[in-house]
Amino acid sequence: MAHRPVLVREIVARGWIRLATRPAEALNLRDLTGPGCVEIGAPTDAVRARNQAAGQALGRAVYHEHPDVDGFAYASRLTSEVCYAIFDRALIKLIMVEAGVLLEHAELPDLLERHHIELDE
Repeated sequence: MAHRPVLVREIVARGWIRLATRPAEALNLRDLTGPGCVEIGAPTDAVRARNQAAGQALGRAVYHEHPDVDGFAYASRLTSEVCYAIFDRALIKLIMVEAGVLLEHAELPDLLERHHIELDE
């Protein structure tokens, strides 16, 4: 399989963070994995399209019309792994557990290999 090039400066410019919910807090997330979009009447392009316009429109609509919703759980269109989009209003429910420089993250080499990414100058 061919490797996809990513510039080293793109990795150096980023950090990572691991979050957890505060004790006795829970996030109210809309689940858009599997049949989640269909169940709430949202277009499937909101989570599976390369163009992010439908997802952004859904996010804005839910943010403004459902103040009790803290964000979404959705499947990555590239890896199918569960991703989370958390609205700013829910940040009070979260605490930082760990953070660092992306280039120094212990899992970065495995992730690059698994996704066939090659770092270029």
